Amino acid sequence: PDEGGEITSTGKPVRKGVCASGPEYPFGTILYVEGIGEVVVEDRGVSNGHLDIAVNSKKEAYSIGRTIKKVYVVYSPVR
Repeated sequence: PDEGGEITSTGKPVRKGVCASGPEYPFGTILYVEGIGEVVVEDRGVSNGHLDIAVNSKKEAYSIGRTIKKVYVVYSPVR
């Protein structure tokens, strides 16, 4: 990623495939986002119902834009 923070709330580096969510998804939750693929919740800082997905470049972020996507929980560390 070329902008934003370098470390997530979990202390791991920001990288493609990591996302920020509200507290409705615990850290470590794996989500499948239609049209994007799997992402792992490792950061906070967005409202409930929203995701901020790390990508490789600003160009890639603009190509995705602010969109509404279907999201499925693949794995949740909370049982």
